[in-house]
Amino acid sequence: EIVEVVENQFPDATITPTGPVDFCQGGSVVLNAVEDPDYTYQWFLNGEEIENNTGSSLTVTASGSYTVVVNNSGCERTSSPIVVRVSTQNTAAISVIPPTTFCQGGSALLTANLAPEGQTAYTYNWLRNGAAIPGETGNTYAASQSGDYQVVVSNGTCTKTSEPVTITVNPLPTATISGETAFCEGGSVTLRATEGTDYTYQWFRGGAAIAGATEMEYVASVPGNYTVRVTSESDCSTTSAVTVVTMNPLPVATISTNGPTAFCAGSAVTLSTVVAPQG
Repeated sequence: EIVEVVENQFPDATITPTGPVDFCQGGSVVLNAVEDPDYTYQWFLNGEEIENNTGSSLTVTASGSYTVVVNNSGCERTSSPIVVRVSTQNTAAISVIPPTTFCQGGSALLTANLAPEGQTAYTYNWLRNGAAIPGETGNTYAASQSGDYQVVVSNGTCTKTSEPVTITVNPLPTATISGETAFCEGGSVTLRATEGTDYTYQWFRGGAAIAGATEMEYVASVPGNYTVRVTSESDCSTTSAVTVVTMNPLPVATISTNGPTAFCAGSAVTLSTVVAPQG
């Protein structure tokens, strides 16, 4: 009797990933074993059998060391391990100390979240209205312009963009004083502040507020250093430069005669006027 002896070959147990084995949570990679119709397969994670995974490929979404045992008619071979690293999806959030609406010249400190203790430090890129702000890669940013601010946070593998924080910067009103600045004793001048929609005013002399002087115009009858504070509807204020108002004294006028002031018809007396500055 002739007995036929068949020598079965050990199978090729090589794993080939179809993409990066380091990826962010929510992603995946497909591991492919050598495909052969005579082969059977069993996949393992960290040495533990993965139930119901007996095909030539495996879709991986979790970190770990993956191997596959390939069987060819009783001849088995175990692959070298493929290590997959799935990074935790980092968060991207901005905290800001109110207010987020302020006057020109102010700012709001925006702070991005730090990496949890023990994890790789995050890197940051700040955006305003969707465009990168050059050179701003720290975890804080002082926003001094209006716009929608976001931060892109990365842990080297995963990247996430925060929800926007809206900053509103209100412009400062213009504050100037016009009008004559000198008057004679007993007179006055009218000072005029910059006119604007919904502006309110407060006049000052020598740095002290003038009671009741809250109109766009102010009649100054006292010499001094005048300023006006102009406040817009958004409660932003600007104080003008100093305007110096001076008062000129009245001259002293006297009349002198060259003779008596009572005389007969046909005679005359000469009257002379002398005007001299007061003081």
